[in-house]
Amino acid sequence: MDFASQQVGPTIEPPKGGFEQLQKHCSSLYPTDHEPYRCIKPAKSFWSEGGIDPLDFIYIYKNPGNSDNVPRHWHYIGFGLSDIKGYTKFRQWHESVREVNPIYEKMTQPLPELYPTPPADVKMNGFGFELTARIKCNSDKEWNSEPPVWPQCILQNLARYVFQSRNTFGVGDHVAWHSPLDSESEDGDSSRIEHILMTLDPELKEIDTTLGPVKFIQIVGVCKEELQAARELNVRNILEKMKTRPETGGPMLITDMRRCETIFELKPEMYEEHLEAIERWGSDMAQISNKHKTSYRKPDWFSRVESGWVDEPNDMNDQDQCYAMDVISEVVNQEDDYPVRTPSRMSLGSESALKIENADLYDVRYHEQIYILLSYESARILPVMLKGRLMHKRSFSFQSFKGDSQVTFLPEGSSQKALVSAEHPFAKQSHWLQIYVSNELCEQIYEKIKLDFDTRAGDQHRPKLPK
Repeated sequence: MDFASQQVGPTIEPPKGGFEQLQKHCSSLYPTDHEPYRCIKPAKSFWSEGGIDPLDFIYIYKNPGNSDNVPRHWHYIGFGLSDIKGYTKFRQWHESVREVNPIYEKMTQPLPELYPTPPADVKMNGFGFELTARIKCNSDKEWNSEPPVWPQCILQNLARYVFQSRNTFGVGDHVAWHSPLDSESEDGDSSRIEHILMTLDPELKEIDTTLGPVKFIQIVGVCKEELQAARELNVRNILEKMKTRPETGGPMLITDMRRCETIFELKPEMYEEHLEAIERWGSDMAQISNKHKTSYRKPDWFSRVESGWVDEPNDMNDQDQCYAMDVISEVVNQEDDYPVRTPSRMSLGSESALKIENADLYDVRYHEQIYILLSYESARILPVMLKGRLMHKRSFSFQSFKGDSQVTFLPEGSSQKALVSAEHPFAKQSHWLQIYVSNELCEQIYEKIKLDFDTRAGDQHRPKLPK
């Protein structure tokens, strides 16, 4: 929709650049194709018609590849996370007219704030990024057939999370998907590619539009072992390793859903290098978005754990296995419902710490105990949190999917400014909970968790911890 055509009253100059600039930038990669091979558009608009797909368009190009280990592949480019239609400027005009024109105010309704409002001196184009994907074509039949549908679904799901949570994706982030990305595969084979790492699209990179800069963030499908390695160290290191082999994506990091081997199986010496880097540097993963609950009184679910009966709490997803962590601290009154449920065990990790706005406007409350309930996916992160972050004097945070609460563990000796200390180890300010972890407590928790996971080693879905 052209917002300018909907205006009543004083006119404004419609925003220039935006979608047209992004289109021109993308088409410059494919000069022989005047139009994308396919342009996917939702049946209903997300913002005006109640549709469920936030991306206004998904362009699909056929990339023929080249002789430099770049195979032919489908190139998916989403549009809608940046403000391609000038919605923000139209909304500002709309609200300003409603303030001064009573007739217009009665005729219209306030418009929702789809995109973040940047500071007055900052140019920001929507969320400031778009998502892309590169999917390998493994045969002439695939190349001459319709492009697969599943990448569109994943891009829309990730975009939906961004609009619902107001959290953004960037280089170095990851998504634990816990299901083959091509769940709609017709051949019946189950792919090992079940998770996502994020990097800058190697060709589109970043463009500075009239409305502000836009980065193109490429999703890269990986195996669970590669995801775990990225969590243990960082996403950049694992992707650089994957670039060295055509089987794992090559220089363009093209996702091959038929890939049967991880980078560490193809080059075992890389795993030894990986372990040495973990020991030296620790993990860059600063926080993860997933399900968790906290309480300052002993909750029913913890009483069941104490009695030896561990079941699925009603407020956790039916596919999430739960791990109860007995740590003493405070309460965060979290909502029981979570907006992102597709797939049901999805979690998101970032190498950038979450900033809670206006937390310093609230008083600090100190408490004596806390009970923390983590989903199984969150519990899988505990070894990385302890060994890769806290033991290296670096903090770690669990963030709610809504982005409205955060639990931060701060280690003894951390240089980060904190509300907690050895004398006051548990503090809450607004919806930000901080927990102080001494060196001794960190070692105790790690050994307890290591023992617990080792006793469950027969369960193939549970991780084995490093010695």
